Amino acid sequence: MPDLLFEPGGGAPLALVSLAKRILLLGRTMRLVQARLVAPEADALYAGEGETLGWLARLHGARVEDSGPIAWARLRRLAEQRTNLLYVEVNRLLRPLLPDGAFFTLPWLRFVADSHSQRGKRKLIQATYGRKVRQHGFTARLQKEPQAAETFYREFYLPYVRWRFGSDTHARSRLEIAAAVRSGFVLQILEGERAVAAAACRLYRDSVTLLALGLRGDYADLLHRGAMSAIYYELFRTARDLGLDRVDMLRSRPHAKDGVTLHKTRFGARPESDPWPHALLAVYPPAGTKLPAPAGDLLVEDPAHAMVRLVSLAGREVA
Repeated sequence: MPDLLFEPGGGAPLALVSLAKRILLLGRTMRLVQARLVAPEADALYAGEGETLGWLARLHGARVEDSGPIAWARLRRLAEQRTNLLYVEVNRLLRPLLPDGAFFTLPWLRFVADSHSQRGKRKLIQATYGRKVRQHGFTARLQKEPQAAETFYREFYLPYVRWRFGSDTHARSRLEIAAAVRSGFVLQILEGERAVAAAACRLYRDSVTLLALGLRGDYADLLHRGAMSAIYYELFRTARDLGLDRVDMLRSRPHAKDGVTLHKTRFGARPESDPWPHALLAVYPPAGTKLPAPAGDLLVEDPAHAMVRLVSLAGREVA
């Protein structure tokens, strides 16, 4: 993705650039792949651009077999004649062309929280995450100078996401991080005098967005001791100090039991549809059979609700 398509702060600029991104990436739908997810519980089928295939395989504890190209016309027949659970991942502009019977979600959902109420979870947050922050002696500081963005990118963010996601890493660029910090700040978590965790945060109107985060040191040990949780905890404190209403915790997977998703909801975040991801994920349940357990916790649009509302797929009526 060219650097000129940085994700804007929100509002009309975000909507316009997101539309341009979808148009720019339409060509990917000419190179669709199909695969079978062979799982202990029940097999599933996949057809689409391929970016979510690895995650879906891990979600189902499945191995990927029979992977190969598939034409758009064949994709439609696959959906209409399915007997197994089917996932279709294509550009969002093509949604009207998909066959009926799908529940829709996005490969990534945005999670946003009210910085003041945190949906009634303030006492629980203080008793758990606040206690852990105090127990390990974590403190926080804000940095706004240009060098802070470069240090964050080079020493915290890029090494950590490469360790965390390996070959699936889609790192943000150095320029995007620098642009975010110009309008916002780097939040550092200190252990004594040493910074062990950090986040690049962007300010936009009444909200702060946690654009990227990272660790420095023994990643597994820092995660175990709650350094990442300390970022979220201190970010909410900072938002309230700055008089900001919303904390945008950015994206995680559309699954109620995903570890990152669970962590964000414990801080009071709620899922929202996000204009930035260019693709959608259509979920076609197998008609007349039990839905495989991992798929039941997918967060999908509620077809009975006029506005976009995200609900668990479990218990949804299927055709």
